[in-house]
Amino acid sequence: MKELLPRPTKNAQKVVDLVGVIASSVPIASSLKELWSIKLKRDFERAQEILIEQISSQGIEVLSDESLEFFVPASYKFFDQVRLGEYEHNLEILAGLITRNIGSSDSLSKKNILRYASALSGLSSYEIDTLSLVSSTASEKKGNTSDTRNISVGAGDLIADREYSLEEKIKRDSALSMLASRGLLRPTMSAVLGGGSMDYLLTDLAIEIVCQAKSKRPSSSER
Repeated sequence: MKELLPRPTKNAQKVVDLVGVIASSVPIASSLKELWSIKLKRDFERAQEILIEQISSQGIEVLSDESLEFFVPASYKFFDQVRLGEYEHNLEILAGLITRNIGSSDSLSKKNILRYASALSGLSSYEIDTLSLVSSTASEKKGNTSDTRNISVGAGDLIADREYSLEEKIKRDSALSMLASRGLLRPTMSAVLGGGSMDYLLTDLAIEIVCQAKSKRPSSSER
């Protein structure tokens, strides 16, 4: 059965009010035990704070009718990720990406929020840090090339110029593989064909997420 999104009235377009309406419309599985339900309620309250803080930081208090076309389904997806137990550091990134797209009625922007949520889902802070490190390493290597998407980076580049353990290299390799499986990195052709070490290129999706991750405020909890 298709789930209907809340339809805000003209008096419910203030961001603070609207976020509360959307958050309350996402089901919190009443069959769960009471303690788990209490935890979810706290998670939803914290998520509302995160989303409102991100939007308020841009000076947005009231949403236009055009903005609502994007914001309602995007924020519903945001709170659905909260229900599924998403990490706070990923929710902060997702909230920032939603805020950046407010004002766009482009259907592509709506679909992008789904892609962002899917790519971020369950990624640890270490994996997000690894993605940011790939981006900064590519920037350092690019020289006269303006586009970091054309610069390949491997695990060896990320731990160069310092001592590292085999365990650390394995952990970094694992993080790179996870990021590639989410469409945030793509293996170079030589790596695909089995020629040498596994190197990766940043995707457009990764660049947007890294940009937002670098601009977000520090998370109060590291998972």
